[in-house]
Amino acid sequence: MKIKIVCLLVLFVGFASCKDAKTANIEHKELLVLADSLELKQNEYDDLIDSVNTLNKKSDLFYRKIHIQKKEIDRLRSRNKILSDENKRLTDQNKKAPISKAEKAIQNMVFKMHDAWASIAKSKDPKEVLVFFNKKYLINRITIEADDTASVARFSQDDYEEYIRESILSIDGFSVEFADVDFLDIEIKDDAYFNVAYKCVMGSYVNDRLHETNSLLVTITGKNIDGEWGISSYSWVNFKYGE
Repeated sequence: MKIKIVCLLVLFVGFASCKDAKTANIEHKELLVLADSLELKQNEYDDLIDSVNTLNKKSDLFYRKIHIQKKEIDRLRSRNKILSDENKRLTDQNKKAPISKAEKAIQNMVFKMHDAWASIAKSKDPKEVLVFFNKKYLINRITIEADDTASVARFSQDDYEEYIRESILSIDGFSVEFADVDFLDIEIKDDAYFNVAYKCVMGSYVNDRLHETNSLLVTITGKNIDGEWGISSYSWVNFKYGE
């Protein structure tokens, strides 16, 4: 009798395991079909697929799609504003001359740096951002929090990488992205030094969900070394708002 009971238990466990495996496989296929219907590239959803919680992961896929679309809209809007401003300067003889090659290079450096800030959320490599800085640099930051408390911070080449790792990359699912860049002024001296001031919006995201909106006024001063524009001083004032 005991042998029969043991056999029945083995059969039941085997059946349950087989059923669970089939269910997990169906859920996995459902997620893949949903990702394909949302036109997500494989590298944009790989980290969300391997989970048994199908309902939550379906929701995560939709949030990921919305986040990606917003990022692309923000990128196009920023570039369109640059082109629009340049067009106004070309058509109005009373305004400044068209943007110079050096000014364009500095603007592109800013955009590439912003893209790097977004990409390190996955790469976890601060050097993607730090490559835009010269060997020696200073960072100055003034932050007004959403609750109106304020903080001031200062960094250099000695501790900024550590700050990025501990305060940004250590937060699971956290990322920052920039939008609505408005260049206020660019000054270049003897094709060697530059100063650029601009305003922009920075969104803080946690698992593709908007966490905070930040209004930034940024000033960057730097130098051209061996044909490459690099940052020597990076300062910003940040007003934080809720979602």
